Amino acid sequence: MRNKPRDFGKPLFTAVALILIFAGNQCAKTSEIPVTTSSKEARTLFFEAREPGENLHLDRAIPLLSEDLEEDPEFALAYLYLARFAEEPRELRKNLQCVKKYRSRRERFPNRN
Repeated sequence: MRNKPRDFGKPLFTAVALILIFAGNQCAKTSEIPVTTSSKEARTLFFEAREPGENLHLDRAIPLLSEDLEEDPEFALAYLYLARFAEEPRELRKNLQCVKKYRSRRERFPNRN
């Protein structure tokens, strides 16, 4: 009888999600989160989404973060939070790819916190 190959998808997804949650909580505690957007509306929506997101009220946080990205489609921090709240590995990967792609915007807004 052959051994069935082990699926590491769920445990890997869980580990990455936990790392993102703990890393995000550490950033929030220091209040040194670089908010990398020039849009006042996106910035406002992000701060409105942050508290319910930190308290895992995802039904309120996710729509606000999605609105954020309508205002500023290159807002890396909004993608990071959406990655934290992703339910599917595909969503997590997609949002983390966007974080990686747009994170250099931080250099364009050095005094934004």
